[in-house]
Amino acid sequence: MRFYFPHVQGVVVFFSFLLSFNLFARGLRVEVKGPVAMLMDAESGDVLYEKRGKEKIYPASVTKVATALFVLQEKRDWVERFITVSAEALRKRPSNGEGAPWWWYVDGSRMGLLEGEELRVIDLLHGVLLVSGNDASNAIAEGISCSIPRFMDELNAWLQKMGCNKTHFVNPHGCHHVDHWTTAYDLCLMMQEALKSELFCEIASQVSYARPKTNKQGKSVMKSGNRFLQEKSSVYYPKILAAKTGYHAAANYVLLAAAEDRGRRLIGCLAGCAENQDRYQGMIQMFEAAFQEERRERLLFDEGRTFARKVDGAKKELRAVLAKNLFFSYFPSQEPEIRLFLSWQVPDFPIEKGAFVGEVQAIDQKGRLVARGELRAQERVEATLLHRCKHLFNR
Repeated sequence: MRFYFPHVQGVVVFFSFLLSFNLFARGLRVEVKGPVAMLMDAESGDVLYEKRGKEKIYPASVTKVATALFVLQEKRDWVERFITVSAEALRKRPSNGEGAPWWWYVDGSRMGLLEGEELRVIDLLHGVLLVSGNDASNAIAEGISCSIPRFMDELNAWLQKMGCNKTHFVNPHGCHHVDHWTTAYDLCLMMQEALKSELFCEIASQVSYARPKTNKQGKSVMKSGNRFLQEKSSVYYPKILAAKTGYHAAANYVLLAAAEDRGRRLIGCLAGCAENQDRYQGMIQMFEAAFQEERRERLLFDEGRTFARKVDGAKKELRAVLAKNLFFSYFPSQEPEIRLFLSWQVPDFPIEKGAFVGEVQAIDQKGRLVARGELRAQERVEATLLHRCKHLFNR
């Protein structure tokens, strides 16, 4: 079949008659325990699996992903600076739960900081991500922004710019507060951004870190509580790139993680899990369901498919052939809806045989180019005598 396009002023023509190529992803076939789940492709942002993924949740200590990433991306010049731990950073909530939203629970996770202790921000960041230190989170926030409320204003504004429109944090560590909430989708967006930071991934994937001597304490070793990273754990998962856990009574067990297999990167979030084991097993189930998918290819046009258009001043119509097969590849859970466009880029006369004259573009539903095929002139096209005369006259 040869497609014919009449002359138009623009160079882009929509294949309105090729809607048979519109495709729809069937979604990932997996079921996990827990009321909230989300699986996202880290590169495209495509959601492969979702269960109440855009409903409000309490993130608990997964909040610390945002805190650490904000520092690494927006306050990078602070990483090697020293911060002095204040009494305010170490304040704990009374048993009745009252107090500032950044005061943390008496039994909350901590790095073990002391008032007046001086540490580098990079050491505190390890305390934030490896041992989930509420004290380290507060110390960073106050030290960098002069006050924790100011840090939270900066962090929330940055998250909004990132697209986390259903997130509002009132402290840097995630201890429960009714005004501290987000969604699984927004958490996945945070991890998607975090994967762009080599230092974040390095810290978040470490099993242990040698904490240096300070003015208040000697050397010590901090060990990660992330069971994905522990080789003797029943849920050890070597494909993990980064992960952060969280828990409090109002949130139950929460997990945000990223993994990679054969070049495919995925981000998963589970929240509200009743048991600690459920979040780990559920995350592995989601990851493996996607990693076991085989990439498919769909042919859109064969090599040699012809297209034609009238060109002003030409002795005959311009015929173009597709230089190579036009196809795109995809995973079944990400099968896109495709629209096809023809973009003409006609050169000056004479148009030589084999000259580049345009391309066919395959665009997905998010406006991303997924395939492109060059068009080459099938034969030489010359200008008419009248056109050549007009051209000479207009010089």
